[in-house]
Amino acid sequence: MFSWFFRKSTPVELRTAFVDDHTWVAELNSGDQLQTIKELFASTFDSDNFVVIDEEKSVTAVLSGDERYQCTLTFGYNGDNRRIAVISYIDSEEEDIVKPTINAFALEMENYSLLFEQPIKEQKPIENCMVPMKEVIYERDVIIDEDGNSISVMLRENVDLKKMLSKIGKLAKDKYLLEAKTDNGKLEFHEKGNEAFRIVVQVGRNNDKQRVMALTASEKRVYWKEFTKQL
Repeated sequence: MFSWFFRKSTPVELRTAFVDDHTWVAELNSGDQLQTIKELFASTFDSDNFVVIDEEKSVTAVLSGDERYQCTLTFGYNGDNRRIAVISYIDSEEEDIVKPTINAFALEMENYSLLFEQPIKEQKPIENCMVPMKEVIYERDVIIDEDGNSISVMLRENVDLKKMLSKIGKLAKDKYLLEAKTDNGKLEFHEKGNEAFRIVVQVGRNNDKQRVMALTASEKRVYWKEFTKQL
């Protein structure tokens, strides 16, 4: 009946902790796995709808559509001279938005044997989900017209258009059940069984020669505002 008292603590319980309401710390297995940890952090937060930005010395995850909720991963040493990962985060006072994903990241670190005193094992490749800092699009670069039917976004010159359009297509299909087709070189999305409604995606340049992407909806939909925020 007292078997719970004798159970062994897991690496996550032993080597990770929320030290206050804004900071999480983990003791690391090795200092040469920092890139793997960054990629695992990015992969975990990307799957929970965060945009992950590679700032070279740190990595920041920002909740897509709401920049109030974010966190930053950095590295350092503790008082025992052990290599540590530190996440500084901003969460909601009403409910945990960022914290659950940090917990998921801690479990992934355990799975990859990245925590202190875990036996190092061969690791499977991790998809790099980080966006380079120079490709980040800020809110000031986004323009929504007064009618709310179109949105224009300034793009970085080196942005991968194929990858970007692929992500837009996946979002439209998976979350909003829209069908994509190409018409006269333009990417369009239609509601299933209703081609009268369409969202047209165009990429070009404005009068200042800046690369711009524009999305225009033929009419308003309840999900249009949410759709544009997700972008």
